[in-house]
Amino acid sequence: RMMPPASMQVAAANRDAIGSRVRDPRRGLWLMFLGLALFSILNGVVKAQAEIFPINQIVFFRNAGGALTLFAVFAWLGRMPRLVRRDLPLNFLQMVIMTAGILLTFTAFHLMPLADVMAIGFTQPIVIAIASALFLGERINRYGWAAILLGLLGVQIVVMPSGAGLNVGVL
Repeated sequence: RMMPPASMQVAAANRDAIGSRVRDPRRGLWLMFLGLALFSILNGVVKAQAEIFPINQIVFFRNAGGALTLFAVFAWLGRMPRLVRRDLPLNFLQMVIMTAGILLTFTAFHLMPLADVMAIGFTQPIVIAIASALFLGERINRYGWAAILLGLLGVQIVVMPSGAGLNVGVL
């Protein structure tokens, strides 16, 4: 029996759930670039708007705009996801935590140079690794801890290149 060409095999493997379209990885790449560009623009706009408007007002309109976009996506899909009553307390907790995170990040944009906030933001995977060890009992070997320490040191160097302002508060 003769095998179809590799390109046909890849195309067959990349069919989406409907089976009528072929997924294109380049589309995902362009969407990623678009997302990065939009977040960069958002950060700059927040920094500029924080000079004029209160931070909580900026957070409110950012979240309201996000909600409108979400409802537009639901309308485009033609369905609204069902809310499960037992999940509502956790959904509410998630909403509070996300809003607090946005509020603190936007406050940082207002109080610090944008590059420093972004450099500190890159510690997010490091914080998640530490939190997973503390709260979930994940085991991190010595190489993982070395990577965590080097990552924190790297952010410290980016934020304070001279080392003169080396402090835990920046981290």
